[in-house]
Amino acid sequence: MNGYQQAYLKKYTHYSLCLFFFCILFVRPYAQDSVKPSSSSDSRTVVAGEQYGTSGFHQWLWGKHYRKEWTVPVNVATVSLDTVDGGLMAYESGGGRQSKSLKLKNPNGKEYVLRSIDKSFGKALPEIYQNTFIETIINDQVSIALPYAAITIPGMAGAARIYHTVPKIVFVPEQKSLGEFNKEFGNQLYILEQRPGGNWIEAANFGNSPEIVSTDKMLEKTFEESDHRVDQLAFIRARLFDIFVGDWGRHEDQWRWATFEQEGKKIYRPVPRDRDQAYTKFDGVLLSMLKGAAGAGHLQTFNYTIKDIGLYNFSARHLDRQAANETTREQWVSTAKELQQLLTNEIIESSVKQLPPEVFPVSGDEIISKLRSRRDLLVDYANEYYLLLAKEVEVVGTKKKELFEVSRIDEERVSITIYDINKEGAARATPFYSRTFLTSETKEIRLYGLGENDQYVMRASTNKGIRVRIIGGNAKDSYYDSSLSMTGKKNIEIYDDQDNDFRTSAAKLKLSESDSVHVYNYDAFEYNSKGVKKILFYNNEDRVHIGIGYQAEKQKWRKYPFASKQEVNVKYSLMEAAFSTEYKGVFTEVIGKWNLALDANYDWIRWINYFGIGNSTERVKTGSENLNYYRMRTRQLLTSIGINRTFGPYSHVGISTFYQTYDIVKDNDRFVAEHPTNMNGGDYAKKDFGGARIDYLFQKVNDKVLPTKGIKFVSSVSYTRDLKESEKSFGRFSSAVTFYVPLFGSFVYYLKAGGATLTGTPEFYQLNVIGGGQTLRGYRRLRFYGKSSVYGQNELQWIRNVRGRLFNGKAGLLGLVDLGRVWYPGEHSNKLHISAGGGFMLAPFKKVSVVATYAVSREDATVNFRFSRNL
Repeated sequence: MNGYQQAYLKKYTHYSLCLFFFCILFVRPYAQDSVKPSSSSDSRTVVAGEQYGTSGFHQWLWGKHYRKEWTVPVNVATVSLDTVDGGLMAYESGGGRQSKSLKLKNPNGKEYVLRSIDKSFGKALPEIYQNTFIETIINDQVSIALPYAAITIPGMAGAARIYHTVPKIVFVPEQKSLGEFNKEFGNQLYILEQRPGGNWIEAANFGNSPEIVSTDKMLEKTFEESDHRVDQLAFIRARLFDIFVGDWGRHEDQWRWATFEQEGKKIYRPVPRDRDQAYTKFDGVLLSMLKGAAGAGHLQTFNYTIKDIGLYNFSARHLDRQAANETTREQWVSTAKELQQLLTNEIIESSVKQLPPEVFPVSGDEIISKLRSRRDLLVDYANEYYLLLAKEVEVVGTKKKELFEVSRIDEERVSITIYDINKEGAARATPFYSRTFLTSETKEIRLYGLGENDQYVMRASTNKGIRVRIIGGNAKDSYYDSSLSMTGKKNIEIYDDQDNDFRTSAAKLKLSESDSVHVYNYDAFEYNSKGVKKILFYNNEDRVHIGIGYQAEKQKWRKYPFASKQEVNVKYSLMEAAFSTEYKGVFTEVIGKWNLALDANYDWIRWINYFGIGNSTERVKTGSENLNYYRMRTRQLLTSIGINRTFGPYSHVGISTFYQTYDIVKDNDRFVAEHPTNMNGGDYAKKDFGGARIDYLFQKVNDKVLPTKGIKFVSSVSYTRDLKESEKSFGRFSSAVTFYVPLFGSFVYYLKAGGATLTGTPEFYQLNVIGGGQTLRGYRRLRFYGKSSVYGQNELQWIRNVRGRLFNGKAGLLGLVDLGRVWYPGEHSNKLHISAGGGFMLAPFKKVSVVATYAVSREDATVNFRFSRNL
């Protein structure tokens, strides 16, 4: 399993935690394929995956998939390995983290492989999820794949003139040819096929290639020397075939490359392998929910049409941009038309009928119908996907000396050609790369010189059209232009260091002494994403809240982890019984390394506790029936614009300005109504404020979710002015530090200490406050108002690692003592408010944590929660 699949599984498992106890009731454990007696010694009746036969309710939750195909008994030929291609002997076990495999070799050194039909996705999970209920859930999803899909491919691939393996479904009994692997691999169901690698000059299905290599080797050689080139037309033919059969998992390891000597060059042609993901289905109510939450839009069910062609090709997004960057729209469309002619109804039907006769009646006709539909739409898909690839194109040179020519022919066309430079310093007559880009298709071209002394020549009669970025290598390069003198924006940008020869006025120089300026990142491209999200969470302000939001994330070159991320949310607080709307926007590295942050939030009604001002205020009315007496309703708007950045691995700084409105709803029979701070009724006047603040964060902990060692320090300085009464303003200074101190055994001392002070003339609701889970537990939130405040939280924690099928992570207990007080001018109080209690901690799978506490003070008892997450 490759990196992108691991990332998806990681995200998928995080969201599975939300369904923890519910899911576990409906999942069956992993099992091997079962073998039934057969009347013939040449065949066996086998059930590929008996464990996938689940209840109707389970299938409604997690998908019907291909469960019937997995559980129907099929009659399969047995194989004696010593009778295959001169005799095969097992020599090495292996396989990815999904299936187990056994490498075989004949006397001439030709390699074959046995790959298990059934798989275990759980092996690809991070270790913390293995042997838990999450592994069981993930393993159940093996049923998304048609178990015998691979044997339907050769007929269609051969007709389409695409290299391919010739897999066979076989039952392998115990036998001498398995050698030391006899017990482990014998008496099981497998796919047996050629292993594309090395010399297969006699194999027509591999193009009679004398050498077949991996994708890593192909990329290494094509980046080293221009005489090593990918047959890009063969590649787009193979990719269009992938789209046709719905094989979405075409990451780099799913390819091998047949090599050929041709006119002094080594040409690489693609050999697709491991066709297990063709025709995949992703149905099921909970599976669909988790896909959406995990942002896995590329996992689309094999259907008559394709919902999103870009995301459908997500796994091949990097390889496509490298191995098809010289192709044109006309080539994509003409190749698609040719495939439509070659993939006739008869070819499709005969290929799908290679399925075991017991399986074909279940879904064979449906697959044939879908393939015909997708074939008929192939030109549309070719055109659509080409335009996605053409929008931003990266053209990468090699580590040898080369000449790059950039010719802006007119406002519509830009020509890119690359030539080798020989030892005498002259460019070869024929370029090894040549393509003319159109403004109607392409917005940006990036040229990378990987090494030695490259030359870049720019010719232009206009500075309009496609943006071109030139990223020089770390050797001394030369930049020339023969462009006409032009004014206005320069549409060619050069990224390099100072130690180069610049003879150009047509380009904008973006120079840096950092090595990163030269970097080519093969894996850099990511898709933009957007969509609706459902909200169900808890925080200290809104408590439990539900809602809906829309989020859009945009990617740009060299903007990590994104160029911009914006979201709009509408939330309803169940505890507050009120709505709030918010906007958040982050724009990466807008001013140098500084990010731009935009925020806006409007609370239609926000309930605020208010017990009066001072350290010695008393709750005259007690009991839960009087809680609302000490609460006031407010309407609040807060907008801010600021910049922030991270310094090193631990520090973060933010600078922002803000605008805020505050409007207290006038309710009778409330404490605030009976004890006004402004006898003229000014408490209820709508107030408008403006100001600025600076925030600093330092955090160095050993675990972001439930630390046992480290420190966290936060501090802020702000200035606020009343925009209507300009003589009213105040400054606020606040800081808090948290220490996690490991003691002995599993014990940890947790100390959080903080304080704040004000200067100036704030309104009473702008005073510093303590009370609640963040400051002083055992008291209500915002219990004490003052100009200055101080608090301390002390916990003795006992934390252990806990591992089991239902829970794997950290768990613990704690005892707590909190203390704090406030000061207000004119009040003389020596009271120190103290509370004590205990609680527990859970950090399932070390991705989310909850610390629940119960604390008692002289006037109240409260339950509080502290959440952290690392999703």
